This record gives sequence, structure tokens and C-alpha cells, in this order.
Amino acid sequence: MLVPLQFGIMNTGLLYLRREREERMIELYPVSETNVSDFADTSYFEMTEEERLGMIRESKQKEHEGSYFEILAVRDEDHIVGFMSLFAHSEHVISISPEIRRSFLNRGYGFLAEREALRYAKELGYTTAVASVRKDNPASIALHKKLGFEEREERLSRNGKQIYVYIKNLDGK
Repeated sequence: MLVPLQFGIMNTGLLYLRREREERMIELYPVSETNVSDFADTSYFEMTEEERLGMIRESKQKEHEGSYFEILAVRDEDHIVGFMSLFAHSEHVISISPEIRRSFLNRGYGFLAEREALRYAKELGYTTAVASVRKDNPASIALHKKLGFEEREERLSRNGKQIYVYIKNLDGK
């Protein structure tokens, strides 16, 4: 059973989003240097530690290449189960990308975390979310469809993989 979203500022001044599911608490919060080892079991771990620390610094500054950028850690009780990456393409358009640790896949964390990240993006004033999903990732395709994204186009990614581009209106219009 889901209860209403709790939203606020922690004593540390950090944003948090929280959703209770049955007896489980899901939180999204900004990453910090203490999370550098939590990237294990994700595609971020392919980066060097210095690259991950640089990404965390940019997230703390909320800027990458002149655009809004933030990575939120996804926590369930005492475990970091993944991360949500938010990147603004324009004043109104944002990409939100889930990265759930392999050992926590297929437990609903991607859905809960992305749904809350979409709400957060809307609170920040974004009206459209976009997602690039690899064509060979049926779980992510199903997740985005379940969240109300619509397939916009099919194309090749920068690294030559076939992807679908999905779009979602955050206004509810």
C-alpha cells in the first residue's frame, strides 16, 4: 500500500523525497563523496573513481556543461539501491535516467524512484521529460510505458546502439 509522498528539507538542508511502500521506505537524496563506492554494480562503476568524484562535484553544483544536472541516490532502508540522473536540455525539458544496481533489479525500485524523480522535476518547473532507452532493454521500455512515456522515435545512440526516444508531458495536459 502506498501512502502520500512526503517532501521536505532535512536538517542538513538537503532535499529528500520519500515514499513508503508496505513497510519499506524509499528515499531520493543528492549524492555526495560518501557515495563514490555505492556506484559498484552500476554502469557508473565503469568510470574511474576520479571521474565519479568529478560527476558528484558537478551534481553538488547542479551544473554540467552549463545545464542543470543532478544525481539523486535511491535508498531503501540502509541500502543504496541505485541512482537517478537528471539533466536539463532546456528551460522546460529534462532527461531522467534510472540506474538501479544489478543486485536490486526487478523489485520495483526503478518505477518508484523514477516516478518520484518525475514529480521532483515537475516541482522544479520542467514540463517535459525525455528518455533514451536501448532497444535491447525490454524492462526499461516497459518501465517508461508504465510511467506514461510515449515513443517518439527510434535512432542510433552516440555509441552506435539502437535506442527509442520516449517523451512525457509533466503538465498533465
